[in-house]
Order: sequence, then structure tokens, then C-alpha cells
Amino acid sequence: MVDKDLLNKLDQERIIDKRHVLWWQLGFEGRRVLTEEEFNSGLQEVEHECYLKDNPESKGIEKVKIWKENYVPIFIKNINSDGGQIPSFVSVRPLSDHRGLESPLVSSFPLQLYYQPHIRGVVVEKTDDFLFWSPFIIYENLNSWGTYAIKPKGESLRIILQPIAPHRFYKNLSNVLRKGKRAQKKYKKINCKSKDSERVVPYYEFDPLSRNFTVYPAKVFENGLDLPVILQGNPDTGIPNIIGSGTVYFDDEMESEQICYLELNDRELKSAKLSLIERLGKLDRVRK
Repeated sequence: MVDKDLLNKLDQERIIDKRHVLWWQLGFEGRRVLTEEEFNSGLQEVEHECYLKDNPESKGIEKVKIWKENYVPIFIKNINSDGGQIPSFVSVRPLSDHRGLESPLVSSFPLQLYYQPHIRGVVVEKTDDFLFWSPFIIYENLNSWGTYAIKPKGESLRIILQPIAPHRFYKNLSNVLRKGKRAQKKYKKINCKSKDSERVVPYYEFDPLSRNFTVYPAKVFENGLDLPVILQGNPDTGIPNIIGSGTVYFDDEMESEQICYLELNDRELKSAKLSLIERLGKLDRVRK
């Protein structure tokens, strides 16, 4: 269940931007949420070459933990923040992902950070199909997504801030629709104002009777990852419209939002509709 009060609080405190909801697709290629014990059992301690803090020109050796399996693991844990608890998830990148690396010695930042256990984001909701999450962010650098990290007081793991730009996350998934000779190559665009009745909201605040837009994953193809499908409410019928699959750009300075999408053909639309009906009972009248 979504804790809206907590997410609103984190949004107001600029710890997250609640409009940015990403997901981890469970079940795909065996993905699942591990227990903390399972996660720890897959770690291996190795010696790690690094630059010394008191002498950046010299290298030393420290012991670090790496992930010895080939898949990417995650587990959920609470972290402390001003006396409160934030449900978050921990992940680590398998060392096998780094091509050509024959030893577990990693010395460059941010590479070493991703290859060690770290806190990835705030858990929004866990369903049978997805782990929805929002990145920890730095508002001053909202348009400059990169690798930043902090280590909260009393926490043994670092938090990665802004690990991925949400608009890139959506676009990387929807780009599969551009393949093929007859596929739509250019994204269509919808421009709207953040304070207008037509704006983008997180899926858990979406009202089918509004004119708002939201993004939710849907199974467009039988095999492969689900795609980010853009829905818009319809105040006349209460039946959300499936706009297509794509991404959203936010310009807070101009108080504007741009939706970029690729249309779905009849077969893709039917598949997306059926998966949304299965997952979102309250939207069981989804149509185009």
C-alpha cells in the first residue's frame, strides 16, 4: 500500500520528487526481492585498491564487499531520517557486468560505488509485478543527473542520489517501439502547464475523472520488459485514454511539462489495455 502522507512529506522536504516514479519489474528474468539474509549471503569480501583520503596521490588497499552472482539483487530496508523511517531498497551491481575486469580491484569513482552495496531509492509500493520507487534527489542539480552519494549519520551504506534520469528510464524502454521499417520514428508531443488541470501526477494520485496524465507500466509485448504507458483521465466518461508509450520532461522554472510519446498499434494497444485491466482494478474501463 502506498504511504501518501510519507511521500508527500518527502516531496515537500525535497528528498524526492514524487512525480518521478520508476519501477523494478519483478518476475522478469527471475527478478525478485531478496531477504536481507539472502542478500548478505551473496556478498564476497575482497581487497580493494583505492586512493588514500589523506594522500590522494597515493593508493592503498581496503576490504570491500562485492556481489559474486551474475544477477542484480535488491532487498528492502528502513533507513532513519530525522527520527523517522524511510522504506528504501538496497542494490549492488554484479562485478561480472564490468567487461574485461579480471580481478575485483576497482579504483575509480563512481564505478566502485555501484559495485558495492548501496541504497538506491525510496520504495513507493511493492506489488506482485513491480517494486515502484523514487530516486533520492538534489534539487539544486535536478537537470544534471549524475552520480552523487551521501552517507547519513548512523547508516552503514551510502545513498546514491539521482542514479538515473527518469525521462531516460521511460524513453529507454519505449524506444523498442521505434524498431522496424514501418514503426513510428518521431515522438509526438503534448505540452501542458504544471498548475493547469492537465498535468502529470504519480500513478497513485491519478483520477480517471480528471484531465491529468500519469505513467504506468503495461505489457505491450509478450516477451521483454513492460513499457511506460501514458494515460489521461476523461471527466466525461471516467474512462482513461491510453495516449501511447513514452516519457515526460519537467521544467520547473517554466512551470511546464512535456509528454513525448509513440502511438501503439491495435495489437499493442489491446495487450496494454488487458494488462492494465488485470493490474488496476479501479481502471478496469481503460480504453483508447
